[in-house]
Amino acid sequence: MKKLSIKLRVTLWFTAMMVLIVALVFGFMLTISGAVVESDAKNRLVQVAESNAGEVEYDDDELDVDDDFDFFRSGVYSLVYSHTGVLLDGQLPAGFTAAEDLAEGEPRLVEVDGKRYFLCDICIRDKDAPELWVRSIIAVDESSSVLDIILRIAAVTLPVLVAVAALGGYYIAKQAFRPVERIQAAAEQIGDGKDLTRRIDIGDGDDEIHRLAGTFNRMFGRLEASFEAEKQFTSDASHELRTPTSVILAQCDYALDHDRTLEDSRESLGVIRRQAGRINRLINQLLSFTRMEQGQEPLALERTDLSELVAMLCEDRAATEEKGISLRTEITPGIDGMVDRTLFTRLLTNLVNNACEHGRVNGTVTVRLTREKGAAVLSVEDDGIGIPAEEQEKIWRRFYQVNPSRTADREGVGLGLSMVKQIAGLHGGSAGVASEPGKGARFYVSFPL
Repeated sequence: MKKLSIKLRVTLWFTAMMVLIVALVFGFMLTISGAVVESDAKNRLVQVAESNAGEVEYDDDELDVDDDFDFFRSGVYSLVYSHTGVLLDGQLPAGFTAAEDLAEGEPRLVEVDGKRYFLCDICIRDKDAPELWVRSIIAVDESSSVLDIILRIAAVTLPVLVAVAALGGYYIAKQAFRPVERIQAAAEQIGDGKDLTRRIDIGDGDDEIHRLAGTFNRMFGRLEASFEAEKQFTSDASHELRTPTSVILAQCDYALDHDRTLEDSRESLGVIRRQAGRINRLINQLLSFTRMEQGQEPLALERTDLSELVAMLCEDRAATEEKGISLRTEITPGIDGMVDRTLFTRLLTNLVNNACEHGRVNGTVTVRLTREKGAAVLSVEDDGIGIPAEEQEKIWRRFYQVNPSRTADREGVGLGLSMVKQIAGLHGGSAGVASEPGKGARFYVSFPL
């Protein structure tokens, strides 16, 4: 059963239920048919007998049968007998040869030559005339002939209806599961061809299958973006590691071939040390990134005076700035929040470092902390080169550089802003940027308080 397709299993189940229902209906009809026939025959018999009983009497010692007396109606034969049992009027049904005594009471069943009859006798009494008897007779088997025809028709038509229902159910199930087959085919093609740009197209609709296809398409979109990001990450990481590694190897070769004095060796070791430090920073940042993404670095949330922490970090940073950049602060006092102090410090440091790196020499970087609608909003604004509109979504990617040609002399490796966005997300917040080329950039982070 498990090897059958879903549409076939649905059809078989639907057909089995139809067969069961038809069998129950047919059995019910067979069970009650006899009782229905007998009950209907009795009702007609009594109705005709009682109706005829008022239409017969003696008039001046002569039998008077009114014209309304029905000798045969609705399959019921009616006869008039004298008090001695002599047939006075009417005719027995063909084949009825039983000599049954006259007796009042409920209709009774009589079997003659394999045929069944119901008899109903009614006595008409008049003190001035002898008794008269009205006997009504109905053949039960003839009354059941119509029902037998109905049962035979049902025995033929019900299986036909089951077959039609099974074929119709299979067709409907096949049509209903056709989009699923398209989804399966598209998924196999995407898997076999490793082409995540493909999407499942099953037309317009808002049923469960169309919503499933939409879910798959969104999943493929996320997978595509994830794989592209991983490919870009691998490429960028390799590039970032290749440069300092190449410098270290070249410097080692140069030192081995040319260094003759202690001063030359010190200079070569200095170059090697700087490049090794760059590799070490890259590895540490990648390790931190991986731990945050995999949840291996749980947040150490604690109630923190953000206003005081931002002011302290900006004061420390202002004392070490080498480009002559002025660091201004506009901090609303008394803003408290639940944050991881270490990650928040890294976030603010990355934003300020980024602003100073891209800001103008002797320019200004402004750090603001405000409270807006139940959230703390931290923004860092510089007056540097700005960011083109088409680049503003890309700057949050790992290793992405707006101007890669200028990265050779920089200490950063393009992970700072990615880490800012990651830290903001871990705190339930968000990060964004507003910038125009030549007019600087303003990075902002919103934390729920």
